Amino acid sequence: MSSINWLKKLQGYKQQVKKEQLDFLKKATESKQKHLLEQLKKIQKHKQKIAQEKNDSLIDFLKKTTKSKQENSFSTDPSLPVYDIYVPKTTITDSKFVYNFFVKDESTNSDQQLLFEDNIVVDDNRLSRLPRYNQISIQNGTISKSISEKNVTNFIKKPRASGDKGLRTKFDSILTESNFDNNRFTGLTFKDDGLDGKLNTILLGALRSKIFLNTYETGQDNLNKPTHEFDLEDASALDLAKKLNTITTDDVDSDFLSNSMTINKIDYNKLFDKIKNLNIQFQLNNETIDDIITNVINDPTSLYSDEAITIKEYAEKAQEAINNMPEKLVNMRDYYALVNYITLKYLVENEVFESKIIGYVIKKYEVVGNSLTKLPDIIIDNPETTNVIDHKVKYGTSYVYEIKTIASVIIESIDISTNKLYAAEFYVTSTPSDYTRIDCVEFESPPPPYDFKVRFDYEQDSPILTWAFPPNSQRDIKIFQIFKRKSLNEPFQLISQYDFNDSDVKYLFDENVNKTSIQTLKSPKLHYVDYSFNKHSMCIYAVCCVDAHGLSSGYSMQTQTKFDVTSNKLITDMISISGAPKQYPNAFVDADDFVDVIKNTGYKKCHIYFEPEFLRLYQGDNNQKKKLNLLSTDKNDGKYILQIINTDNQKQQSITIKLNDKTKDEQQV
Repeated sequence: MSSINWLKKLQGYKQQVKKEQLDFLKKATESKQKHLLEQLKKIQKHKQKIAQEKNDSLIDFLKKTTKSKQENSFSTDPSLPVYDIYVPKTTITDSKFVYNFFVKDESTNSDQQLLFEDNIVVDDNRLSRLPRYNQISIQNGTISKSISEKNVTNFIKKPRASGDKGLRTKFDSILTESNFDNNRFTGLTFKDDGLDGKLNTILLGALRSKIFLNTYETGQDNLNKPTHEFDLEDASALDLAKKLNTITTDDVDSDFLSNSMTINKIDYNKLFDKIKNLNIQFQLNNETIDDIITNVINDPTSLYSDEAITIKEYAEKAQEAINNMPEKLVNMRDYYALVNYITLKYLVENEVFESKIIGYVIKKYEVVGNSLTKLPDIIIDNPETTNVIDHKVKYGTSYVYEIKTIASVIIESIDISTNKLYAAEFYVTSTPSDYTRIDCVEFESPPPPYDFKVRFDYEQDSPILTWAFPPNSQRDIKIFQIFKRKSLNEPFQLISQYDFNDSDVKYLFDENVNKTSIQTLKSPKLHYVDYSFNKHSMCIYAVCCVDAHGLSSGYSMQTQTKFDVTSNKLITDMISISGAPKQYPNAFVDADDFVDVIKNTGYKKCHIYFEPEFLRLYQGDNNQKKKLNLLSTDKNDGKYILQIINTDNQKQQSITIKLNDKTKDEQQV
């Protein structure tokens, strides 16, 4: 056998052995995998059996535990919701009383014919035809949604549509922010108007307590007896402030104590106005509302103690009603705010609701003594309004106003009978603004009488005075006064008064008139005959007028009168134009009131005195005062020159006079 053939056989044998080995490994692997899968299936089945047994055991345990808890516990009702809704406030920026002209029943009758629609200010021509009215300027409330306020709705202003009958027909359905509550909660709004008086009471009480403790510590037997150096009952407000300042720490400002003690002398608008006008809105749980209100009332110095008295009766009934309800009785009113809607429509998916300001309501009160009488509300159904008038006012009466915004709000609502969702529109008012008070009185004095003349009546052998009504748009002149004096150095004397006042209410003025000088007339009289005139003497005449409200004019033109017997004529001369105040009849007399030259003889000495009534004079109020600088002193290099002239020898000498100002600087005074 050749070597080649042997090699071929050997090679074939190796390949066969290799093939057999591969077949064996393949069969062994398949057998191993099959066995492994069978083992895995057995393990998985065993695990499932164990898990099922554990699950069954856990369920049994939970059932037993739940049954045990149910036997030893009780279920509760859902928590009660608290509703809150916000409408932008409107503020009163200005208010004033406007008086156009007089009518005889202006103080007793508030009804006036309105010459235009609603209470919105129109052109001045129409307003001028109203006798009187109150004008209120408002700033419309707006609110914008911020990033952090996702649940706040943007409000827009939207006037009523054409054909809309307005808010007046729907006013009874308008809600307040506090109406969105339920049987369990009550919405309240408080404003403490008597905060200044309470602060005064607190400080006085603190002072008494301090003095009492100091007296006790000093060992005095009679604690109620004041010390010899300080009497608490008879001390003035300033003394009280000084005493309290000595026994308090340096952190307490003395000016604050003094201002609090003399609160009646402090300008209301400059000290406590912002705090007084603060409105606090909140909700109280009816289960404890009477307890809370009672605690507030029992402490008269606490905030809102006097306001809490007004709802005491309601709080008692509300808390009693809740406490008397059956414990297991669930009322739907406890969980829903059941309120009247304006419109109702089916809810559209993904609908965006629009809230809008549609008008305003102004609460009006009449001041009667120390109390307020509620009057009908003023409804404004135009949200663009900035000025409102109230024509139903009486002269001499004070009124208080506060304004609320009326908004249309659309929210998702549910019909509790059908459980269907709707989009319901509600009219809601905001919290009230700070109130404003308007006193219906005018302070415009009438002008002096016109065309004043004096002539001589030869038939009556006496001078006759005549005059005319001055131009006066108010048409309220009701009294003429005739005055007479002998010279410029004497005051005027009232010689007669014509009273033709036909007002239902007659107002007094600050003059004490002799009743014998008063003539009551049914109509005006524009002349006067002076039967007391003496042809051999000189006198000065003038006339004044007084309006229906007791405001007096200045003097008319002042006429100096004397009778010339030789020519048998009355000689008159105007010595003053009209308008001089009654207190200063010579104010407009053409004469030098300050003598610049003093003539004298037989003297060798001259004493000069400086005695001014005031060292500094200012013009304007405290906020914008201007110093007049009427005195020249050494601080402003001022001086005065006194010139002495001897008319006999024609010699003169000038003397310089300087005023040394030794007062402190103005900032230190």
